[in-house]
Amino acid sequence: MTNSQNKKKKVTLADVAAEAGVGQATVDRFLSGRTTVKPSTADKISRAMAKLDYRPVNSSSSVEALTFDHISPARIGFIFPSVSDSMYDTLLNGLKEKLAQTFKSSPDIIVYECDIQNHAAVALLIETLSHKVGYIGLVALDDPIIGLSIKTAADSGVKIFTLFSPLADYGQVAHLGLDDRKAGRSAAWIAYKLLKEGDNVAIFQGHNRFLCQEVCEISFRSYFREKNVNINILGPVLTHEKIELARKETLSLVNKNAKVDLVYAPCGGVVGIIDALKENENKKNTFLICHGPFPGWQAMLINDAVDVIIYHDIHGLIENITKVINTDFQTAASPLFMPVNFEIKMRENI
Repeated sequence: MTNSQNKKKKVTLADVAAEAGVGQATVDRFLSGRTTVKPSTADKISRAMAKLDYRPVNSSSSVEALTFDHISPARIGFIFPSVSDSMYDTLLNGLKEKLAQTFKSSPDIIVYECDIQNHAAVALLIETLSHKVGYIGLVALDDPIIGLSIKTAADSGVKIFTLFSPLADYGQVAHLGLDDRKAGRSAAWIAYKLLKEGDNVAIFQGHNRFLCQEVCEISFRSYFREKNVNINILGPVLTHEKIELARKETLSLVNKNAKVDLVYAPCGGVVGIIDALKENENKKNTFLICHGPFPGWQAMLINDAVDVIIYHDIHGLIENITKVINTDFQTAASPLFMPVNFEIKMRENI
């Protein structure tokens, strides 16, 4: 082929991708600026474009200007229950700080609060965000309505990841949360050291469709079956992640039972459980294990309102979210489980 023929040959996106050793979708994301790519990947694409003299359609800018530093940052959307004065508030503040340190231009964050029991509303928010962002992180109940919306968004190229509670595989790229089996068995190990045959144990859940809480409950129960210790398990009692409902259900529980020896609450609404137990004069005989953090958790440990908290590593969660945003996810294996560590918090180690 002559030089003149070579110059006339149209360089395609596929040519750039092959030269850079990446997928066409990655090159497309690099050019569109809808989401970020890793600096090393951006450099490979820039070099490939320069070598092949590739210029984006309708663009007069030089290829040298299309570097990682100049690409519009990723936009990230989140769907949470109420954010104000909650663990989600702490998470978002820490994430914004981390992203500002990681990227030269910090990605925009869009947050929607939603009643996550309203599956249709959550599905609509996923659809809405899919037109605005490159990544969606959500806390959701496992329901086919939500799953269909996730699949549609994922098919359009949006990267979706779940937080705290996993979902069936609808096309999301990752799940970030505890090893729930380990958390449930850890709670059971503590309870096993305290309880005796015939004691009453109440288990709380936010909702039956929270898979994380379901696994915690199953693991807690199975530990006692393994040890062949017969205890009376009450519940699960549902809080729907709401403080006032948790308080109401706890009061009903203690009024119906002469004693509740231990409560395990791997759910939201824990402050309501604590408030109800405070009203019960026999609280001093009820050992409370819950998940956290939640507003005021340190003071509640100090005041013995809570005995043990299985504490999510929020810093680790933020690190994992940043990794998700900075990963190409070229493989079809999904969702990738990115576990978050937990600590056993008690009065004497905070």
